[in-house]
Amino acid sequence: MKTMLKRNWLLLLALAAPFVFLAAVWPQIPERIPIHFNASFTPDGWMNKPWGALLLPLTSPLVVTITLVWFRFDPKMAKCDPETREHVGKVLRQVLLALTVLFGGMSVAVIWAAWGDLSPITKVVYYGVPFLYVVLGNGMSKLRPNYTIGIRVPWTLESPTVWMKTHRLGGRLLVTVGLALMLAVALGVEKVPYVIALLATLGTWALVVITYAFVLSRKETHVAA
Repeated sequence: MKTMLKRNWLLLLALAAPFVFLAAVWPQIPERIPIHFNASFTPDGWMNKPWGALLLPLTSPLVVTITLVWFRFDPKMAKCDPETREHVGKVLRQVLLALTVLFGGMSVAVIWAAWGDLSPITKVVYYGVPFLYVVLGNGMSKLRPNYTIGIRVPWTLESPTVWMKTHRLGGRLLVTVGLALMLAVALGVEKVPYVIALLATLGTWALVVITYAFVLSRKETHVAA
């Protein structure tokens, strides 16, 4: 128990932070909370208090719990040595921490939006999503085959070599995309073009890495034949 708390204390702190914030400002939170925003970051979907305020803070622990339980029973990890399992687990916790911080920031920003200030939600999306890309991309090249996190397509799961090469490329590309989006924000990109670029780069990245994995797998099959 002590080892688990020592290993996950930062993640637990990030999970608790939004609830502490909500407890501090609960009487001042309006009855209607924005839960959906258009490409201009203008609210276009609402939910009543308390669930509108609690939606994102409750989502984070649910995602973390499901992911860690899934990882605990991941059959590919069960076949690996303890050092490899620990290594993949460390990357997984880093990604979950970044995701939890992003959700926590969104939780706070949503309350600010309910008060009429939309600038926090813009900043969280502008910087939080690219930061998540960088964290995920940085850890991706260090992942070993598993069913919990990574580019889990048939061609990567069937071949350790295809997995390694695909994640090495995918990680570098994702870090590049994240840094490029941050640079675009620093240069003053408008909201709608930013959202379009966010979606387009992610879709392009997915297409590139899946195609790359397929091509590598075909080459490996031909060499084996």
